[in-house]
Formats: sequence, C-alpha cells, structure tokens
Amino acid sequence: MYNRIGPICDDEGKIQTNDKLKAELINQYFSRVGEDLAKKLPESIEEGFSHITRIVPCISDFQIDTELLSQ
Repeated sequence: MYNRIGPICDDEGKIQTNDKLKAELINQYFSRVGEDLAKKLPESIEEGFSHITRIVPCISDFQIDTELLSQ
C-alpha cells in the first residue's frame, strides 16, 4: 500500500489533482532544480569563496620508497 500525493500547484498557481500531471510537475521540478541552484552560485571562485584557498587537501612533497615496497 502506498500514500497518494496530494494536490500540487503548477507554475501558473493552478491546483492539479491528476496523477499524471502531478508526476510531470514533480519531474519538471527535480530536473531543473540543480540548474536553478547553479545559476545562483557566483561566476568564479574569487567572487564568493575568496576565503577558501584549497578545496581538497593535497600533499605537495610526496615520495615513495621503492626499496621498502619491494620487501
């Protein structure tokens, strides 16, 4: 048994109760929500994240002892 999704307002403010239309509205929302959020991000790192110097930790001086590995 499953719970039904209640009425949903479309982009024009009309209440939709048809299951197929509700599914399409939900699909439209989730298919464009990422793009809409991305549009709100600053164009470059410097604009909104100047306090971040490095996103991923990295090791600048990394050496492997091959003799130790071959033992």
